[in-house]
This record gives sequence, structure tokens and C-alpha cells, in this order.
Amino acid sequence: MARHLARRGGVWWARLSVPKRLRDAIGRREFIQSCRTPDLQVAKLVAAVLIAEWRRSLMRLECHTMNSNVSKLLAPAPELSIGSTITLAEAEKLGVNRAQLLRVAAEGKVSLYYRASAIDGHIVSVAELDRDPVTGGRDIPHARKMPRGACESTQNGLLQLTDSKTIANAILVDAQPTLTVVAFMVPEQPEKWFLPNVAVLAAVDALEVSSKAVEVIRGHMVLRVPETERLRQIELPVHDLASKQARGQKRDVLFSKAVDAYCTDASGLPNVLESTAEQRQRHKSMLHFAEFMGDLPIGEITSEMLRQFRDDHLRTFPAKANHLPKHLVHQSMKETIRAIKESGEERPLLSQGSQAERMTYLANLFAWLEKKNGSHITLLHRYEVKQG
Repeated sequence: MARHLARRGGVWWARLSVPKRLRDAIGRREFIQSCRTPDLQVAKLVAAVLIAEWRRSLMRLECHTMNSNVSKLLAPAPELSIGSTITLAEAEKLGVNRAQLLRVAAEGKVSLYYRASAIDGHIVSVAELDRDPVTGGRDIPHARKMPRGACESTQNGLLQLTDSKTIANAILVDAQPTLTVVAFMVPEQPEKWFLPNVAVLAAVDALEVSSKAVEVIRGHMVLRVPETERLRQIELPVHDLASKQARGQKRDVLFSKAVDAYCTDASGLPNVLESTAEQRQRHKSMLHFAEFMGDLPIGEITSEMLRQFRDDHLRTFPAKANHLPKHLVHQSMKETIRAIKESGEERPLLSQGSQAERMTYLANLFAWLEKKNGSHITLLHRYEVKQG
């Protein structure tokens, strides 16, 4: 307790340092307040109360931040399947913050790009540029002193930075919101560079990275989320949906009909997956819940049922079920599991990562139903009529 007390003008003050990771969010480096007493023993009692409250505030903020990041990671990310690149700012909205991406780039595993718009300059062969004896890189000449083989050019679109590894490291060290760029790689011609006539001032958040790289990084991060937290995030939309239905919305739509609607409505699964083959596979995967737990009305599905499906059934699923020998593959997953057991063959089971992915499919379904704000009931009934 003594380290949290300081004496000023004969009066004791309580102090508590705020962790660096939370300072921006909370807007201060430390908590400090007078105990209003010169008596050390009384000050210790007052400080204990103050510090306990401050720590509760920090814990609430920490939990809020963690929940927010986890929900971003587990949420669908159709942006990653649509475009070839996304900005660092857009990646942050998907749960991968700027510093994480820059560290990966600083290790040489990810390239950085800048989106140009009518930038005038010259295209030169890298071999024609002199080496800088200080940095070991290339010496960039003035626009009026270009090599003889230089060609004037105006660039639009995506340009790759010449040394993403060094630039990413510099951004991490300097923590500057912008950087000055004097050279870019020419698309599909790495032996040539584009040198703008005037140095480009680029916003760090506007730099772009490969969508595929972000998708891979998100996948690794999801696997590191504690299983209890993944399940909690899955339970939230189920709880909210059940609460809305309890307030008067219809509860009798069957789970299988909800899955059918999600997989056919333009705002549902087709908005996330373009491949019809992948859509069919996802549809089949979600219906396993009904196979093992029963085709229940949406309003009757609880978080306890989800937990039971995960713990009692999903863990028994074989890995790569589509690639099992024909004599083990059956119409239903129950029959397939039984056939494997009866054969006496040792078959690998779904990994924890794959199990978490299957549960995320269900979370996405319930999140879509919730987003419909009740209109999904009409949609589901319309689907039933259309089917028959």
C-alpha cells in the first residue's frame, strides 16, 4: 500500500498507475486523489477504498475492450472475400489492429501498398539507381536528374512499397500517423520502380495489405481465443433472440427452416460466401445441430443446448469427413460415426479450431436472425410457402 501513497504539503494522496494499453481509452496516465488526512494509518484505509474502485474501473474497461475485439474476430468478414486488399483501418474493424499487422510486415511476411491517384513521376530500372553508401538502399535522384533510361509515367491504383519490412518497422518505432514515400514498385515489374516527381505523404491507416493475409491472421487469432469466451460470444445472440421472442415474436419456426432461409436469402450466407459448393457445405454443417439435438423451434434453443452439442457430439465428429473411405460414409453423421466405431479403425477427430469454426457458423446464423429484427419470421414463412 505504501507505494500507492505520496505525501504532499503534509497530506497523504492515493495514486494508481494506469497500464499503457489502457491510457488512450481512459484518457490519463494515473489516478490520483487526496486522502485528506496527515495520519498515515487513516490514509491507508482511505487509499484502499479508492484503489479498489479504480481497479474495478480498469477491469471493466479491460473486459469491454477484450469483448469488443473478440466479437470483431468472430463476426463474419465478407470484405475479405470481396477485395484483394483492405486498409489498416478496415482491418482494425475486423479485430486485427494496426500494430499487429505492422509487426507481421516488419518480419517480411506481409507487403504494404498505397493507392495512387494520378501521381506524376518516372519509371526507372532499379539497376540504374546508385546505391546509398549510408543506408545500403538506392539513392533516389531528383525529378530533373533521372537516369537516361527513365520514362515519364502517371500512376493510378495500387502500388507496392519498395521495402515494406523497413517501413513497417519505422512506423512502429516512430509512431507517426503519416510517412513520406519516394519510390514504389511497378506492378508486375519488380525490377522497376516508380519514382514520383514529388514525395508522397501517405496516411499510415490508409496503407493497404492483402485481404488473404488478414484472413489468415484472423484465423490464428481466433484459435487463441479461450474456448469459454468463444462460447460466451455465441451465447449472446441466442440470448438476445430468445428475449425478443419472449416479448411476443413467434417462437415456432423450426431450426432447419431458419438455416434454409439464411442459406438462400441474399443478405444471409450468399452475402458471405460466393461459392455455391461452399454454401451447400456450410448448410449441411449447420444442420448437424438438428440431427443431434432435434429440429427444434428457434425460440426453444438455449445456450445450454449449444454447449451440449459442442461437448457431447461435435467432439466425436471425424476430421475431413468428405474424404473418408466409401464404406464409412453414410447419409447422416450419426451413421458415419457409428460405422467408424464398428470398423475398429482409428480416425482423427475434428481439431479444436475446426470445432470452434462449426460453432461460429451457428453464431453467424443467430446473428443474422437477430439483425432481421423480427422480419425474419415473415421471411421464413415466405420461404416455407415457396418450397411447397
